[in-house]
Amino acid sequence: MNQPQKASEAAARGVAKFPSDPNLQLFNAQALYKSGQLLQALDAAKKVVASNPKNGSGYFLLATVQDSLDRYDEIVATLEAAKNNGVDPSSLAQLALKQGSDAYKKGQVSKDRADFQRAIKFLQLSDQLQSSADAKFLLGASAFSLGQSATIDANEKRSCDLARTARDAFTLAQANLPAGGQKYPNEAAQLLTAIPQFTPAVDNEIKRFCK
Repeated sequence: MNQPQKASEAAARGVAKFPSDPNLQLFNAQALYKSGQLLQALDAAKKVVASNPKNGSGYFLLATVQDSLDRYDEIVATLEAAKNNGVDPSSLAQLALKQGSDAYKKGQVSKDRADFQRAIKFLQLSDQLQSSADAKFLLGASAFSLGQSATIDANEKRSCDLARTARDAFTLAQANLPAGGQKYPNEAAQLLTAIPQFTPAVDNEIKRFCK
């Protein structure tokens, strides 16, 4: 109780004595995470899911540790593996939704396109696992922000790749915002109204820079 280091030591002794016990394996991984031993926790959590690929708690812990280590691509792989092994898709969808929401919020502050691209990846996964208005709206909003940023930089850098990124992002936004508008009608309507204001500029950039 409130002594994560001692808990970790006790769990390690238990696993050493009973290496095939799934409950001890999971407790050991949790104790390592709580004590701040993230790399050791990562290895321990991987062993949990390797020994029992249907252990939902193991996947959630693994994804939590990967999040703490900023290993976002690995989280996507973990969630997909969990889905393929029969873990409840609704729970996985919520985890992916949180990752996408966090990335979108970070992008709103950082203005870094990589954050919006990460948000899109997680929100698409969340919507595939279990479709929701929340995922649809955030996906559309993230795509809009990505398109807006790419449009501005494409003009400054005379970049065909950025112009195409902008075009694809606005297309993605238009495809998802209407469904997201079921829960966020005003916000979705505002973004859908704004997209046509960027379309002529994007078309012009593609015409000028993509030769």
